[in-house]
Amino acid sequence: MPTIFIENKEKLPERKAYDFYPTPIEFARAVLNKWKEKSSMPSSYSVLEPGCGNGVWGEAYRSEVTKHNSLWGVDIRDIERHPAYDVWLQEDYLTFGPESKFGLIIGNPPFSLCHEFLDESFSLLNDSGYLGFLLKLTWLESQKRYNLYFGPKI
Repeated sequence: MPTIFIENKEKLPERKAYDFYPTPIEFARAVLNKWKEKSSMPSSYSVLEPGCGNGVWGEAYRSEVTKHNSLWGVDIRDIERHPAYDVWLQEDYLTFGPESKFGLIIGNPPFSLCHEFLDESFSLLNDSGYLGFLLKLTWLESQKRYNLYFGPKI
């Protein structure tokens, strides 16, 4: 495995606006296929992709899981609606406040807002819902974050 040494932080590439780093469609399909094998979802539930970007997760969901459930996409940027989605909102995910809960929340949230996206997503899941986010593994290296999301509940 190659090793990369960075001598000067000023030479790092600029961060993309809104931390937009698209997920490869093949990865989203593989994750959803694995989830489909393991989950015991009811026949009808709503799906949400916060920070939906170019709609990769929604497209993968429609092709790999089902076409029958309501699929929502929320993105703060003014971007064209992807045809896979039933509901497409240009809003800040952290404040959009839908009236209903979701059975599945999936996506690749902005790394700089992972904690906020996780908290908001847990509050929007129904009692038997699933949450699947693509996060950097290093995000779990914090003992505080690990305990918050995976530690014992008191």
